Amino acid sequence: MRIARDLHDDVGANLASVALIAEAMEKQPAFGNPADLKRIALDTIDSLRDIVWFIDPARDRLGDLISRMRDTAPLLLAGMKFDFDAIMPNPDLNLPPAFRRNVFPIFKETLHNTASHARARHVSIQLDCRGGMLRLKVQDDGVGFDEQNIIPGNGLRNLRRRAAEMNGEVRIQTVSGRGTRVEFEAPFPRMRGFLFLSHRLTLHGSFTKK
Repeated sequence: MRIARDLHDDVGANLASVALIAEAMEKQPAFGNPADLKRIALDTIDSLRDIVWFIDPARDRLGDLISRMRDTAPLLLAGMKFDFDAIMPNPDLNLPPAFRRNVFPIFKETLHNTASHARARHVSIQLDCRGGMLRLKVQDDGVGFDEQNIIPGNGLRNLRRRAAEMNGEVRIQTVSGRGTRVEFEAPFPRMRGFLFLSHRLTLHGSFTKK
């Protein structure tokens, strides 16, 4: 049911938009913008990749989740300097699809908001998976905001909704002009084979889209 909903909401809605824009451009070429079609097509490809990854049983380990987050960070933070530091007690811990399909969108939405609004020079991403909890902290040195004075959008609501579905919590600390820190934590599902081995992954860099 969740896969069907994701396909309907993401892929189906995007393809419907492509069809409507193409129809309008067919009648009035000046009405549409080919760049809009390209953007929607790329968004659809990205959504399909996420859905395929969520349901792939060969990608159900904690190490796979962290690797995908690490690979996604430079794409979302294009042109920004960032650090990615992850501590994994057990990279072979198996994670159910429902856990991954909430954690990864929380991560993507947080970085998307940072890239779109923070105007930051540097972003720090920290993941700590010790003690049976997944803890994510994303901190930037950008302009910050006053949550009481902004129009609430789906992004912040979705973060908190997904966290609640995992018995987790999202905390946002920000001051206008002094950057933003987003912290998310949720317990790992109780599964067998949790071995406390020490693994640490660190990535420093910046990435610029061409």
